[in-house]
Amino acid sequence: MFEVMIVDDMDIMIKQIKRLPLWNVETGFRIVAEARDGQEALEKLQEHPVDLLLTDIEMPIINGIELLKEVQELGLASCVVFLSVHSEFNFAKHAIQYGVFDYLIKPVVHDDLKELLEKVKKHLLEKKKAKEYIRTLEEQVVQKVDIYYPEAQLESLLEQLGQGEKKTLRGIDQLFVEVWEGIEQDPIKGALVLQKMYDDVLGFVQERYPWIENFIILENDLENPSAKKGELQALKARFLENVERLMGTLNRFILGSERSPLIGEICLFCIEHLEEQINLGKIAEAFYLTKNYIGDLFKQETGITIGKYITFLKIERAKRLLEEGSLKNYEIAYILGFNDAEYFGKLFKKNTGVPPMVYRSMDKEEREEINNQCFVGG
Repeated sequence: MFEVMIVDDMDIMIKQIKRLPLWNVETGFRIVAEARDGQEALEKLQEHPVDLLLTDIEMPIINGIELLKEVQELGLASCVVFLSVHSEFNFAKHAIQYGVFDYLIKPVVHDDLKELLEKVKKHLLEKKKAKEYIRTLEEQVVQKVDIYYPEAQLESLLEQLGQGEKKTLRGIDQLFVEVWEGIEQDPIKGALVLQKMYDDVLGFVQERYPWIENFIILENDLENPSAKKGELQALKARFLENVERLMGTLNRFILGSERSPLIGEICLFCIEHLEEQINLGKIAEAFYLTKNYIGDLFKQETGITIGKYITFLKIERAKRLLEEGSLKNYEIAYILGFNDAEYFGKLFKKNTGVPPMVYRSMDKEEREEINNQCFVGG
């Protein structure tokens, strides 16, 4: 039985849809939840995802488009269908670019909903069948894949990951080329190898750099395409892009210095003690060196002051906490050692170009534009 949530700020609309004799045994869909606005829907979906989300477009707090983006990003519903009045028809149609499955005109009539449910069921069954097919293939070939998969060689390459060397990326690319030949250019095995390699990369990063998830979300799925060579190339490109992004992230936080390994140790100390009122004095005390020596060395080797670097870390951590959405601005400020929430807000805007509340409300693409900036201010 497929599960459905209905979201509309008008009770009469929800009741009208629920009264239609199309639920449960009749179609294989059952209504398991309802909500009066996007925020309530999002909270319920995070506790219990559904197969089909029927949602109004114009709602208070979070509208249908915003809800759709969150649901797509978090994988909370397999299909999203908009409920719209005629005046919103073009808007609903336009929203297909955001990943909406379809739309229905309100008030919803029996035949339209029945036709839609049939389309949704066909889509969900095909999706389920594809997943089962991939799972079966994985069970059949994963042992064979292991034969061709030189984990020790990958681990050796990953030891250089934090140094951000381009040859690391080239080495990983070449490793896959060698494996690709070893599995006789089988696209299905190739996709499995890429996912396994990526799982190993993430496992290495999580073990070696556990602090990284305080700043970024580690996506653990490459979204395997079907077994076609062209799509496998796209998957490989995503894999290399993700690894390169990881390397770039590590280099943004752990600043390197060929002449002084101490710089990396200082960066790590700052990261690990970020929520403990970290300052130059505490750093100097931890390394049994003078403040002047630490400050001068850091500025000389990195081009920025320790104060500016610590500010960068705090702002990056604040971004992550804002994205999670569970803490208020003043709570985030307190966690990061700012006694004045207003000052924290001004500092955040100085370094990102937007206030904390604006950043919190941005979608993934807008945040990425902000996150790609180098740190400024201090």
